[in-house]
Amino acid sequence: IRAVLAVDGDTFTTFPEYLPDGTTPIDAVIAQVSTLIGLLGVVAGIVALVLLASTTTTLITERTREVAVMRALGGRSRPLRRRLRRLALGITAVALVIGLPLGIVISNLIARMVLEEFVGVTPDVAVDWRVVAASAAGALVGARLVSARAARKVVRAPLATALRDRDGAPFGGRWTHRLAARVPTGGLIGSMATRVSVHRPGRTIATVAQVSAAVGAAFLVPSLATSVNDFNTASHAVWSWESLTVARDAGLPLSADLERGRADLETGIWESGEVGDWQVDVYGLPPEPTYFDPMLTDGRWIEAGAHEAVVSAGFAEREQLAVGDSLDVELAPGIAEYEIVGLSDDFARTLYTDRTVLAADLGSPGMANVVWASVAEPALDVPVAVRTNTADDLAVDDNAARSAIVMIFGAIGAIVAGVAALAVISSLTVSLYERRHQFAALQAIGGRRRVVRRLVFSELLPIGLVGVVAGIAVGALGTRGIIGSFEASNAVDIGVTDAVWAIPPIAAGAFVVLAMLTVVVVRSASRRPVAVMLRGAA
Repeated sequence: IRAVLAVDGDTFTTFPEYLPDGTTPIDAVIAQVSTLIGLLGVVAGIVALVLLASTTTTLITERTREVAVMRALGGRSRPLRRRLRRLALGITAVALVIGLPLGIVISNLIARMVLEEFVGVTPDVAVDWRVVAASAAGALVGARLVSARAARKVVRAPLATALRDRDGAPFGGRWTHRLAARVPTGGLIGSMATRVSVHRPGRTIATVAQVSAAVGAAFLVPSLATSVNDFNTASHAVWSWESLTVARDAGLPLSADLERGRADLETGIWESGEVGDWQVDVYGLPPEPTYFDPMLTDGRWIEAGAHEAVVSAGFAEREQLAVGDSLDVELAPGIAEYEIVGLSDDFARTLYTDRTVLAADLGSPGMANVVWASVAEPALDVPVAVRTNTADDLAVDDNAARSAIVMIFGAIGAIVAGVAALAVISSLTVSLYERRHQFAALQAIGGRRRVVRRLVFSELLPIGLVGVVAGIAVGALGTRGIIGSFEASNAVDIGVTDAVWAIPPIAAGAFVVLAMLTVVVVRSASRRPVAVMLRGAA
């Protein structure tokens, strides 16, 4: 096709792309955004499985005494385990009736937000029944596996211990118990709190992991949003124009002589090319650009009339390109070869070369298609349609895009953090429920409600501190992993900016939740008669 057009003397700077299998130009953008949401979805799924496990275990553990009574009356282990499993599966099935439609609504809302902002398309409501079926099957299978383990543990518990519905394992039987008893904790309340945490190390570790997951999700999302915003800001940092005028017509319809005698504008070329399998922005600039600062990290700037190029440093690093290498760039008329003379710290996938050389390589010597100006409305007398955007207009668009990114990430993060918070509350609730006899004993010997609250909060405070610190670390590592995968898949240098500003509100929110949980549990335990609590009768 190129040869046929060239015989007739036609020149062109853009060329149609072949899109196989019915693909469209927006597929790559959709795939990138879907990958990001998918990675966050994996985190949400893992946290949801933890919530499912803790909730199912709670449902079965609360029936320890009931099962013990049935065993004392001659009930066999297998039918009892089957009954407990059916209970968990029945509740899970009811939850699916609510959860699946809610998931469909939320996923379509997020999809609409993403596509309208990044692609400019308003999608119809869509349901992938394979995902729905897999979600339902996963929940039921997960509930079955977790309930089987919990039911086995409840049925195998010593009958005497199960009937009195309290932990019969004494403290001090392990070396860790004896070591913890020697640690100064600041009084009786501190010692009791330490013993509880050490006595149940598995549950303590699980609770710390759940707090870490919630805090990690809450820190990961704002870190991703901050990193993306900083990347967009850095991408524009190399330019200093006040307005950008782009020709609407394909090709290079503007004359480079437009800038002759004008100190307020500069003409150039902005086209697309391909380097290997990557699409790159190709800029044709004057040897001494007025509105562009290359911010070179290595090498030098291009010289007039030479087939030289400056390449984005991040792209060069990922493609193992260096100063002095020869680079083949596929433009519309064919392959053009340039020598890399410098690397630009522009955080993009871009190539800069001399505009006269690029115009000749595109088959339109002395022409251009873009004008950079130091005024908002440059006076241009050109015979083609153009579109002018001011820096303020683009700043408004950038702010809108950033707000959309924050809103999208915030919505997904709220779901992940909310599920993780539910898992924490579920796990802590069953842990505190199992210690209701201890709270009743404290009340029986004269302990007031504030003493019980102090005891519970003394137990939760170290768990919260460790969980917050670990969660911030997990969120930081997760941010680097997701950004790293995007950098590798897009050959750009995005960079990571930790949302340090979010740490205080996240930590405060975690401790507020723990404090509220403490108040609710203590108030619930205090409402029941002490005698009833001590004998463990329902």
